[in-house]
Amino acid sequence: MVDGAHTRWDLVRAKLEMAKPRLIKAGSVIKKTASSSREHWAVRYREHDGEKVVQRSIDLGDASMADPTKKLIDEWRDDALTP
Repeated sequence: MVDGAHTRWDLVRAKLEMAKPRLIKAGSVIKKTASSSREHWAVRYREHDGEKVVQRSIDLGDASMADPTKKLIDEWRDDALTP
């Protein structure tokens, strides 16, 4: 990754780390298409806020962040399943 992408990855990774307990259980990387037909990627997950369940989103931007994010979440899930 180039410096700009590396810095962006650090920011995304920090946000993912904060949501890690919820992402291990559920959540997904999704592709959204805006009205201008531009692809936009995000991580969606749910979180309990008191008695309500709230849907949260972590913005990934373009596709370059989607694959590393999927791999990271998969690693966390595999580690959680390993005795």
